[in-house]
Amino acid sequence: MLVRILRRNPKGLSRQDIFQRLRSQLSDIPGGSLHSYLSRIPEEFPKAIKRRGDLYKWKGNVKGVKRVTSASKKGEEVFYKPFASFLKRKGICSDAMPVGRDHRLGGKWGTPDVMGKRAGGGTTNPIISAEIKDSTDGNALVTAFGQACVYKLFSTEVYLVIPKNNIHEDDKKRITTLCQTQGIGLVLFDNTKRKRTRFAIVSSAETCTPNREEVERYEALLIEKDILFYRD
Repeated sequence: MLVRILRRNPKGLSRQDIFQRLRSQLSDIPGGSLHSYLSRIPEEFPKAIKRRGDLYKWKGNVKGVKRVTSASKKGEEVFYKPFASFLKRKGICSDAMPVGRDHRLGGKWGTPDVMGKRAGGGTTNPIISAEIKDSTDGNALVTAFGQACVYKLFSTEVYLVIPKNNIHEDDKKRITTLCQTQGIGLVLFDNTKRKRTRFAIVSSAETCTPNREEVERYEALLIEKDILFYRD
């Protein structure tokens, strides 16, 4: 599909233009995964695509061009399970699991990538939520922060998990300040190491008081969808 898009535009396209065209035809693939895919193309396939500044041009060599299919969704998803394990090892959650793969709680703005619980007194267990991005390009970082803010409606603690490799230092400072201001935990990781991924907490999440109605709604959804970590 990328080849077809560039062939039809011999003068070249900006990265954002390519992203929008891919996004319109591959709506099932997370935007962060598409951004990550685009960032790797010129380096991995220098004989196929020429990049000058923000302009991408087709060079005519089709060999080696990776197809963008639903398999690309695995970009950030490979980090879901490792981060769920990280939350348990750190004692942040008594149990946690990936839930964001199919947006089963109601769209990307309503389904964290990883959810867990911290065992507490009473009849409910506080919900811990995390938004994970494997790219900080384009609008990925802004979108991720917005999603994390939404999760505070029903979560006691929220974490934003982003790669440390390709984030500009100024962007890192801004997102750190924003997370601290909103009480969102910030975690960095190396997205080039898909095995034995190491996560580092930059700032811890603050315990917040979520909206009671939203909590009750999500508790019902977790039980209805048979999401295992929320079972007693």
